[in-house]
Amino acid sequence: MTLTGEMRLSMWGSGSDGIELRLELSPDQEAGYWTVETSMRVEQESLLELAAELPRLFAQPPGIRQPPTLPAVGVHAVTAEEAAALAADAQRRDWPVFLVDGPRTEIQLGRKVVSTLPLDPPIVSRDHVNWDALSDSLFGGIDGLDTSNVLIWWKESRHLARRDREACAYMMSVLVQLVETLGDPKYTDGDPTGVTVLVTA
Repeated sequence: MTLTGEMRLSMWGSGSDGIELRLELSPDQEAGYWTVETSMRVEQESLLELAAELPRLFAQPPGIRQPPTLPAVGVHAVTAEEAAALAADAQRRDWPVFLVDGPRTEIQLGRKVVSTLPLDPPIVSRDHVNWDALSDSLFGGIDGLDTSNVLIWWKESRHLARRDREACAYMMSVLVQLVETLGDPKYTDGDPTGVTVLVTA
């Protein structure tokens, strides 16, 4: 997952199962208007590798950040201009391009997803988002497409972030999981799909 801006990393729960890490990310535009939180559990011996890796990851100042270029599997926080250029490039490559345009509430998000993205099995309810069902349905819908790459553009994410931070965080989690599972041959019968997700404020 590629996001620019502020990062806070905390850890707790040392034990036989490893150490749980929580990562909070905020964009550098209007920093703080939304935060993505994710947690993971790592083996204790992996902490030295993590400590060695972080300086390299954040060595480049945000001011000279280079926008992604296709193929760019992952979740990327980009400007609207960058997203438009990448979406146009994806269309030239004959990639399916899906636009989720500025939902302001969880209900609006659910309705836009149902009307925009390929879902298998279909989601019946448009007035409530079952996040587990949405994740499974998105996986099935995109996996069933005859394509090796897709691009999803979540436009004007600030609207949902300001009104419902929890729903925004859940949607980000669904998208991150979608990228990971569809890109893994063991979940796709050896036929992975590269998913590029663009998130613009």
